[in-house]
Amino acid sequence: MNARDAGRLVRLALDPRVTAARDAEYAQLIGTYLADLEFRAEVDAYASGQGLLVLDASPMQLVLSVTDPDSPFAFRRQAGRPGTYSYDERVGAGLIHVAIVCLAYPTARDLVSDRTPRLSVLQVDRRLRAAATAREDGQIADRPSEQPELERAWALYARQPQTHDISDKRAYMRGSLRWVGREFEWLEDHALARRETDEDGGRYRLTRRHRVLASQLAVPAGTRALLDLSEAPA
Repeated sequence: MNARDAGRLVRLALDPRVTAARDAEYAQLIGTYLADLEFRAEVDAYASGQGLLVLDASPMQLVLSVTDPDSPFAFRRQAGRPGTYSYDERVGAGLIHVAIVCLAYPTARDLVSDRTPRLSVLQVDRRLRAAATAREDGQIADRPSEQPELERAWALYARQPQTHDISDKRAYMRGSLRWVGREFEWLEDHALARRETDEDGGRYRLTRRHRVLASQLAVPAGTRALLDLSEAPA
């Protein structure tokens, strides 16, 4: 194994469409990474030089994270281009992803468990709506101050209509269910979730990759407290 193999493994790991089950080269390189300490050190060094960090390695995949938020490998949505997000939409999307993490992994133990939780679009929307109501009603009297973006996100979400009727496409596309649904679709596009059924707006199973990346997310205490307080039936 050489530097080219190390670079090739990092390249394959960056592609969410590639899995060891479907790509023999990827499976072989991961196997070598797990078994050969010298090759592992070379891969880790190569990744570091690209501003990446190996978070997790299993026989199925290598999970990478960026060490710089401005990295060209970072997940991002750009404003001002067709089909992309406005600033408000990106802020709201951030809140939805925080909610998904809180609901899927309610304790620190869940973040190191091998289970792959399921969530639905309607389940996440209900919890966010209940949390937004609790927040407006002041049910947490000593609420920790949030980041300005999260404060804006809560206000934006509270104003979204919950539109079930897809016959009115314009209203549906503006509604909170569509907003949450779009984020689950984004997770699926990045191999972070798999759609299982159309029930409740879409029911998804989150992947190991999602759990590993979620473990790196710092959830504001006030947001988690609101989501815990607003626990509602799925």
